[in-house]
Amino acid sequence: MGNKSMMQHWLDTYPPKKEVVQEKRKADIIVKPKSGLGHKSLEKLEAEITLDIHGLKSTDAKREVLDFIKLCYKKKIRRSLIIHGKGKHSEGNAVLKPMVMNILSSDARVACYGEARKNEGGWGASWFSPVIAPDK
Repeated sequence: MGNKSMMQHWLDTYPPKKEVVQEKRKADIIVKPKSGLGHKSLEKLEAEITLDIHGLKSTDAKREVLDFIKLCYKKKIRRSLIIHGKGKHSEGNAVLKPMVMNILSSDARVACYGEARKNEGGWGASWFSPVIAPDK
């Protein structure tokens, strides 16, 4: 399977959700509109919890990431880290990072996300902050 057909397969498998496409990009931080969070301060926070999916198959990794987002949302964790690796062991292009970024960009429970700091894994990891719903 060539790069072009792999990309088309990827887009067919993980199509972007159009209702969440409106985002602003600031440096390496992507902020969804009306998140209500100070993304600059969130970027500086240490991750409260980490998920390491590098080395997993994409189907298993996707399930783990979705479960992790659900947990972070329920527990109101301010900043979470997902280690997906740089794709050096993938055949062809990296698989997990694009999948993680697609999930983070389309999941309504995610307020903002971006590439991890160098000391957290840099390009091989991504951070996110869930939407924090007010207590009832």
